[in-house]
Amino acid sequence: MKTDQGKLTMDTLRTVIRNIKALEEELQAERTSELERAYYTYNTISFAGLFVIGFTMMGAVLTIRKKSRENRQLMALEVENNRKLIRLNEKEVKLRMDISKFMGNAAHDLRSPLNAINSVNELMKMDAYLLSREHSELLDFISESTSQMASLINNLLEVNKFDEGTIAVTPEHIDIHALLKTLIFGHETATVKKNIRLKTESDFEGRTVYTDKGIFVQIADNLISNAIKYSPIGKKVEIFLKDDSNGYRLTVTDQGEGIPETDMPRLYRRYQTLSARPTAGEKSTGLGLSIVKELVDLIGGTIDVNSARDTGTTFSVLFPHIPETAAKSSDLKEVQTQD
Repeated sequence: MKTDQGKLTMDTLRTVIRNIKALEEELQAERTSELERAYYTYNTISFAGLFVIGFTMMGAVLTIRKKSRENRQLMALEVENNRKLIRLNEKEVKLRMDISKFMGNAAHDLRSPLNAINSVNELMKMDAYLLSREHSELLDFISESTSQMASLINNLLEVNKFDEGTIAVTPEHIDIHALLKTLIFGHETATVKKNIRLKTESDFEGRTVYTDKGIFVQIADNLISNAIKYSPIGKKVEIFLKDDSNGYRLTVTDQGEGIPETDMPRLYRRYQTLSARPTAGEKSTGLGLSIVKELVDLIGGTIDVNSARDTGTTFSVLFPHIPETAAKSSDLKEVQTQD
């Protein structure tokens, strides 16, 4: 105490404590400043994030509203287009019915004058020996033309029946072998003219078959006619009528140029012009095979085609069995078809 040593020690201690306290306050102030900067940065980032999120949400809402408005407009347009399409379909159906009716009436009306022309021509051919060769050839030309016109009329009437849904399957017991021979004989003039040899085989000689006579005649006649029409001069046409486990099968093979693969999808469509052309200037309406296909579908049969370039074409039609008991009980209700 006399030397003031204790006092000096206490003053030094107080100075150290003050320095430590000042340093602590300085550190506290620095810490507080760092925290304030951190809070500021956090708040800035949060605000920016919220702003971006809000802006994005607002953009999304506006986009959704715009898309919703566009979708409503598209739906309204689609509804209107559907209404127009329905009206067009109704007009098309009515137009097709009107055309079908007109074609049917026209075909019926053409039959009478055509029969008259054919009758007069046949009478004139009876005195052909009195005529010159040129006049006789003209009479043959008239016969051929009237035959082609009659075939066209029959095809138009058949198509008209399909469109009106008036074709019914009416089976009966028929001598199908004799019927096929009669059909082949009807094409004798064409085969002689083109020097085409006919080969026929049948499993049905002396037998009867329960089937629709008219449908068989239409299918067989069209296939035989086409085979002759598309066969070159001097070739052969084969016609086979064979038993099948599911009914009976008619196969007609020619030695023509064949059907290109590109024509196959259009083969059974109406009024189609295919690549293959008749070999002697014969006329084609583009209806024969479409009628065949519709008739085959009508009776529940099948039609197959096998064709090779420059080798020929084979059409094979399966006529299914028609149970007589089922036919009698149901009377084979009229079947409607669609184009």
